[in-house]
Amino acid sequence: MLLLACAACLAAPAQAQDAARPMILVVDRAKLQENTSAARQLIAAETALREALQARAARVKSELEAEERALTDARDAMPPEEFARRGSAFDQRVRLERREAQERGDRVVQFLEESRRLLVARLPEVLEEMRVARGAAVIIDAADVAAYDADLDVTADAVALFDERVGEISFEPPAFLLKR
Repeated sequence: MLLLACAACLAAPAQAQDAARPMILVVDRAKLQENTSAARQLIAAETALREALQARAARVKSELEAEERALTDARDAMPPEEFARRGSAFDQRVRLERREAQERGDRVVQFLEESRRLLVARLPEVLEEMRVARGAAVIIDAADVAAYDADLDVTADAVALFDERVGEISFEPPAFLLKR
């Protein structure tokens, strides 16, 4: 019994030291993916792309509506075969514009998905560096935990470290997508 008591006394300081250094850290990956400098750059690029696409769509729509009105207004003043030819050309332009708009939309989605994958792919190296530096056994996502001590949350530190280590990521969309 005395031997067990001595062992408990010797183990107590070691346990106190371990308690000072958390073996589990918590990171809110969603916040990490939204609040880094690279994530903000990606959000800005996405906003610019969507605005450019909307502006182009509005311009093309206005042009097509004007062209359709002009064609309709001129219908009675031109021979039927001329109207048919112009109508066919107009229909081809409408189909071309729709196809190009769809292709641009697909390219935007592809660009954003690839950029997000690039961003997420860099997270493990930053989190591992933080885990090792803090002496933690694991870092878990806040979304996967029912409850935790807020002192274990290192999200802000992870954002800062990510910005420091991975600041060179740049999200430049293809220039043709930004044309209005």
